Amino acid sequence: MHLVSFEDEQSHLRDISCSPVEGFTQRERCVLGNKNNIIGALIGDSHATMLWSPLNDKLNEMGVGIVSFTYDGCPPVLNIYRRGIVNSCAKYISDTFDYIRDNEQIKFVLDSARWTILVERERFDNKEGGLESGKDVVMDIVRNGVFEKNREEDRKEKVLAEMEHSILSLSSTGKSVYVVYPVPEVGFIPAERLAENLILGQKLDLTTSYDIFLERNRRVRDLFMKIRSSSDEIDFFDISESICDKSTRRCKPTNY
Repeated sequence: MHLVSFEDEQSHLRDISCSPVEGFTQRERCVLGNKNNIIGALIGDSHATMLWSPLNDKLNEMGVGIVSFTYDGCPPVLNIYRRGIVNSCAKYISDTFDYIRDNEQIKFVLDSARWTILVERERFDNKEGGLESGKDVVMDIVRNGVFEKNREEDRKEKVLAEMEHSILSLSSTGKSVYVVYPVPEVGFIPAERLAENLILGQKLDLTTSYDIFLERNRRVRDLFMKIRSSSDEIDFFDISESICDKSTRRCKPTNY
C-alpha cells in the first residue's frame, strides 16, 4: 500500500492556509488569518511554516491576521549563511527585520526556527535507530560581505551570539516578541511509522528519549534561558513541556 508522506500532507495543509501577497511567492510572504486586520508577523524557516495551518485557523477565529515571512532554509538570524549554498537568505532576513521595525501595523512577532541544527550542524540521531538523512547544515558568519569559515567551536559560539543579537534586535523595535523553543526531533516520519503499526501490525515506538533531546539542544536552551533571565519583554514557548513526560523521560510527537 502506498503511504502518503507526512511532508506531503503538511505541505498541502500549509499551501491552503496561507494567502500569497502580490509580488512574492507563497512561501516567501503571505497572510494568515484576517487580511484586513493584520497585527503581527511570523518569521522563520520551514519549521515556522509548519505553524501555518493551526495559526490560520486560530487567527480566523480571533478575527486578526499576521504576515508570514517564513522562507524554507532561511532561519531568522542576522549575519549568517550556509556554507556550500548560494542563496539570498542573509539579505532576505535583513529586509524582513527592517520591514518589521518600520511597520507600525505590526505589534508582535512570532519567531520560530530549527534553532539547534544551526549550531550543532549534524542531522538528528535519536540513538535508537532513528537517523535523519541529509548532509550537515553548516552555518557560519557573513559580515560586511565577507563569508567567514570559522573553526568549529568558534563557529558555534558566533552563531549563538548572532542568534541572541537577532532576538534582542527584534525586541528593540518595541514589538512584543514570542520565541518558540526547539521542537523535539524524532529521527523518523511519525505518520509513516504510525501507518506501519496500524497497517502492517508492527509495534514501532513513536516516542524518543527526553534526555537525548535535552543534550542535543543544550546550547540553544542555555542561550534562551540566558535571554529569559535578562529580559522580561521577550516571551518563550517551550513545546517540550507539552509533549515530553519527565517521569518516563520520553517525548511523543504531537497528534499521535
